[in-house]
Amino acid sequence: MITSADLTSLEHHLMSRDPAKTLTLKHDLVYALVDAAPPGWLRMDLVCRATVDVQDFTLTVLTADGHAVMDIPDEAVEVVLRLRSEYYEPGEGTWFSLRFIVDPPTRFRIIHNLGWDPEWQSAVDPQAWTRDLEAFPRDAAHIPPWLRDRLGQPVDASPPGPLDEQRLWVEIANRLALSVPTDWAQVTVTYRVIGDHSELPVLIRRFTDGTSRPWEPPPGIVERLARLRAGMYRPGRGTWFQVVAHLLGDVSIEFEYTWDDQPAWDVPPPVSAFVNELATFPRDSRRVPAWWTERLGPVAKAFPY
Repeated sequence: MITSADLTSLEHHLMSRDPAKTLTLKHDLVYALVDAAPPGWLRMDLVCRATVDVQDFTLTVLTADGHAVMDIPDEAVEVVLRLRSEYYEPGEGTWFSLRFIVDPPTRFRIIHNLGWDPEWQSAVDPQAWTRDLEAFPRDAAHIPPWLRDRLGQPVDASPPGPLDEQRLWVEIANRLALSVPTDWAQVTVTYRVIGDHSELPVLIRRFTDGTSRPWEPPPGIVERLARLRAGMYRPGRGTWFQVVAHLLGDVSIEFEYTWDDQPAWDVPPPVSAFVNELATFPRDSRRVPAWWTERLGPVAKAFPY
């Protein structure tokens, strides 16, 4: 028998106005999904994209034989839409999409999308977004550029404000967790860059068998990693050349920067990348790594360190 004591919530970056009420709703959602699950299920993965007018639900069930899409229980639909209302924060809005993952027996994770384009498979009528904003009003600062575009409003082209490293990592973790395939236990992102040369290999470790495979990350990841790198530049010192991040099963993220050592490039950077790096992020001669001169050879003498 399922009891609330069995439930472990690994909620990501969104608080409701009434935590006790939303916890009850999340338990109700777990019950609705588990009661409808086929024998031998390993994971249930519910994704909802919603406005007040239209909703799109997908329920993927992972089993030992693979995965399949199944019908959404009516009770689950009702609970999800009630959760969307409960999570509304005046001036900030509510989520555009939600992912709710349940592992046996009743452990769940919930990931909310407050700002990303929910990427509907079919275009949504702009009037639906207008009515959604009327139902869940957002201040101008909380209307993302993609939604402004849908509404025919001007998009703010001003540069981003001061670096908020923690917020950027929360956004990256959120984006990855919303998009990663159902059969996942960990995502490893390696971003290597010098000048205009960059590499972004991403690996997924499967939940079912522990093996790893490459994965194409969703849009927005490179942009935020590049913003992070630029924001961490120190005059005369430069910035880092690599970051390795691990998105864990509880939707937390760990990361480690490489400031001086040479990354293990898939493709050696061209000389022009070093030129671009120095022009963009100048560094003192004593801060130039030895591997630069080894890579550039005689050309290194012409560099304006």
